[in-house]
Amino acid sequence: MKLVALSSMLAVSALYSASLTIYIDGIKTMFGHIRVKIARSESVYHDNSRVDYFKKVAVKNSSMSINFDSLPAGIYAVKLFHDRNNNEKMDRSSLGFPAEPYGFSNNIRPKTRAANFTEAKFSLSKNDTIHILVE
Repeated sequence: MKLVALSSMLAVSALYSASLTIYIDGIKTMFGHIRVKIARSESVYHDNSRVDYFKKVAVKNSSMSINFDSLPAGIYAVKLFHDRNNNEKMDRSSLGFPAEPYGFSNNIRPKTRAANFTEAKFSLSKNDTIHILVE
């Protein structure tokens, strides 16, 4: 019985053994926070009220890294923005365009819309690193 329990625990820990490091470049102002949302599905990715994984990290340099540990292997997409005024939301211009720097996994930058899940998705298998440029 103890062997079965140990085997089950090892199997569960193996499912959550991946880590993701996100390197962020292009930060122009050294105040505010980077707000990172990681989604495992298209529905969570496009719903601002839902999140699979999230971190808010104070900006101290023009480049930084943010780590997410103990993630299950699978398909993910990342979107982030530099919340320069710390109001916890993406500010927009009067025309609806982002007024704060932002970025997506795969560095997708559509001209007139946000990147969708299919464009931003990537496969996380073990210990992976992605680079995102904020603009």
